[in-house]
Amino acid sequence: MEICTVEGCEKELRNQAAVRGHMRWHKTKQEIESSANPSVSSARTRSDSASETLKDKIERLRKGRKPIGSPEKKWNCPENDGYHYRVFNDDWITRPGNIQNALAAGYEFVESDEEKQKPKIVGTNDNGTPIKGYLMRIPQEIFDEDQKEKQKVVDKIDHQIKTGSFQQGANDGRYIPPTGIKIMSDNRAPE
Repeated sequence: MEICTVEGCEKELRNQAAVRGHMRWHKTKQEIESSANPSVSSARTRSDSASETLKDKIERLRKGRKPIGSPEKKWNCPENDGYHYRVFNDDWITRPGNIQNALAAGYEFVESDEEKQKPKIVGTNDNGTPIKGYLMRIPQEIFDEDQKEKQKVVDKIDHQIKTGSFQQGANDGRYIPPTGIKIMSDNRAPE
């Protein structure tokens, strides 16, 4: 049995390999604490932190703190630069041509040396391989034209629903009121 040499720890470990791993854990913990709170010296001892009042601790934590679970942008996208930005996944198992389809549709990769713009792992395939997300962009004008084309299909289906003819088969015998079918959504008055 080996014993951790860090002051105040004295944990018993199986062998030297376990001690090395445990020491890495102490080092990582210390690095995380010092990077999360640069204003707090890593040399601070337990006796120093014991003398800190709760009010002082709250004030110290409020400075430069980012709450867990708060939204964070994974990529930096400029606003109002004439482009529409979107992340495409290389989910090659379920959607093998996703990136190629985006390129064929006019999207281009956002190239940058900035770490925030590089591909990121956004999930995993069923077999455990990583799925990477790539930031891509297309001119906003082209994106708006595409959205108008998609909306035409939605409008056609909405019209079929309102007239009672959506997916209507022969001798369907549907009842449609003389005024037609009225649909309200998003608190808008029916058309």
